Amino acid sequence: MGYLFGYMKPYGKMAIFAPLFMLLEVAMDVTQPKMMALIINQGVEPMDFAKILQYGVWMMVILLIGLAAGVLCNAFASVVSQNVGADLRQDLFSRVQTFTFRELDRFSTGTLITRMTNDVTQVQNFVQSAQQMMVRAPGLALGGLIMALTLNLSLGWIVGLAMITLSVFLFFLLRFSYPLFSQVQARLDDVNVVVQENLAGMRAIKAFVRRTFEMMRFGQVNERYTNIAIKAARVMALNMPVLTLIMNSSILIVLWFGGHEVWQHTMPIGNFVAYLNYVTQILSSLLMFSVIATNIAQAKVSADRISAVLQTAGSENVVADEATDATLFGAIEADHLSFSYGDDTNHELVLRDLSFRIEPGEQVAIIGSTGSGKSSFLQLLPRLYEATRGELRVDGKAISSIPLSLLRTKIGIVLQETILFRGSIRDNIAFGSPDATVDDVMRAAKIAQAHDFITRLPDGYATRIGQRGVTLSGGQKQRLAIARALLVNPSILLFDGSTSALDFKTEKLLLQALREEKQAVTTIMVAERIASIRDKEKILVLDDGQLVGAGKHEHLVATCSVYRDIYATQMGISIEDIEKQVV
Repeated sequence: MGYLFGYMKPYGKMAIFAPLFMLLEVAMDVTQPKMMALIINQGVEPMDFAKILQYGVWMMVILLIGLAAGVLCNAFASVVSQNVGADLRQDLFSRVQTFTFRELDRFSTGTLITRMTNDVTQVQNFVQSAQQMMVRAPGLALGGLIMALTLNLSLGWIVGLAMITLSVFLFFLLRFSYPLFSQVQARLDDVNVVVQENLAGMRAIKAFVRRTFEMMRFGQVNERYTNIAIKAARVMALNMPVLTLIMNSSILIVLWFGGHEVWQHTMPIGNFVAYLNYVTQILSSLLMFSVIATNIAQAKVSADRISAVLQTAGSENVVADEATDATLFGAIEADHLSFSYGDDTNHELVLRDLSFRIEPGEQVAIIGSTGSGKSSFLQLLPRLYEATRGELRVDGKAISSIPLSLLRTKIGIVLQETILFRGSIRDNIAFGSPDATVDDVMRAAKIAQAHDFITRLPDGYATRIGQRGVTLSGGQKQRLAIARALLVNPSILLFDGSTSALDFKTEKLLLQALREEKQAVTTIMVAERIASIRDKEKILVLDDGQLVGAGKHEHLVATCSVYRDIYATQMGISIEDIEKQVV
C-alpha cells in the first residue's frame, strides 16, 4: 500500500492541511471536558454564575473552532481522496492499454472492471479515512489519556487495561478478516465476469433459449459471493458488541472506584465528570480503531489487486507521436516461426516452425482446418502477440525492431470478430484515421462495398449505430470494418475470415475492387472458402500449426493432400475425380 503515498504527493498541501485541521478539532474536543470540570468546580459548586458564564462562553468558542476545523478537514480530505481515485483509475486504464494480448489473457474483463471501480473506491475511502479517522482516533486516545491522567493518576490502570484488551481483540479480528475480504473481492470478480458475458451474449442466450441456464449460472456465482460476504460479516459482527461491552465495563469500573474517591473527597466532582468524559473519548477512539482495522483490511486487499495490474509490465510502448511517415513495402518473411499462447515454451505450440516469404504487393491466402493456426499467425504480424521462437520480418527487419506505431499504422487488419463502437458510421470508418476527409471515408466505403447500403440509411454516414453495431447485419458490419482498415492506407492488409458474412456476389465485387485499387498493398486473407481464393497468387496451407503446402491453386490440388481434401469437400466431388482431373 506504500505506493499510495506517491498518488497523494501531487495534492501534498491539502493532504497535510486535512490532518492538521483534524488535530485542531481533536484538541478542541479534548479541551471541552476540562472546561466542564472548571464550570462544575468553580461555578456550580460555589454557585458562582459569573464563572459559569465565563467558562460557558469559552466552551462555545472551542466548539465553533472545532466545527470549523472539522469542516475544513473533510473538505481537504475529500479533494485528496477523489483525486487519488481518479489518478488510480487513469493509471489502471493506461496500463491496460499497454498490455499485449498475452498479458490481457491473465486478467478477465470482469476482474479488470472490478479493480477499476470497486477496488479503487475501497482505496479511495481508505485515503479519506487516513486523513480523518486515522488522525482523530489516535489523537483522541492519546490526548484523552494525558488529560485523564492529569486529573487522576490512580484510576489510570482502568484505562490501560481497557486499551490493552481492545488492542488484542482488534489484532485477532484483523488477522481473521483479511483473508475473508480477499475471498469476497475474488467472488465479486466472478459475479462481474458472468454479468459481462451475459450482457455481451444476450442475443445468443435468447436465440438458444438459455435464459434458465444463465439464471442458474448467475445464481451459483451470486450465492458463492453472498456466502463468503456473510461469513466475513459474521466475523465483523463480533466487533461492535465486544467493543461496546469493554467500553461499558470500563465506565462501570470508573464509576465504582471514582465514586469512592468523590465520597472520600479525594477527587472533586467536576474532575470526576471530566474523567468519565475522557474515558468515554478514549474508548470511543478505540471503537474507531475497529472501523479503521476493517477499512485497512479491505483497502489492503484492493490495493494489492490494483498493484497487480500496475506492476504488470506492459510490453507495448506505442508512442502516438512517433514518426509514422516512414514507408513499409510489405515484404514478409517467417523464419522458423513458432508460437504458443502460454507464457513459456512448455505450452502446446499453435504454430510450428513456419518458414516462407511473401513479396511486396503479393496477394496471399491462408487456408486450413479449424485450429490450424491461421488467425494466430495474423495476430503476430501487428504484434498483438509475440512469437515464442523464430523470427518474423517485414522488409528484412525483425518486427520487434520496428516501432509499434509505425508497424500498426502500416498494417490494416480486419479481425475475425467485428468490433464497432457507439457513434456514427463515419466515426467508425475513420476510427484509425480521425483526420480523414469525407471523400476519403466515402472512397474506402466504396471499395468495401459499403457505400450503397450506407446511403440508403436515414442519415447516411451520420447514422448512429449502437454499441458493437447491434443495429447492423453481420455483412454490413464486416464491410464497415473493411472500410476502416482500408482508410489507414496500409502497406499490408490482413483479412481474418472477414468476408464470411458476405454473399458471393458482394465478396466477388469486394475482391475485384481490392485488386484494382490496392495493387501495391500486400494482402493476406484467411479464408474458409476455396472458391474465393483460388485465383490468389499464393496460397499457404496450414495443418495443426505446420505449413504443409504453398503455391497456386492448381499446384496445391496436385501436390497437397490437405488442400485436396478441403477442395473435394467444398466442391462436393471425390478425391478420385480430382486425381483424374490432375492427370
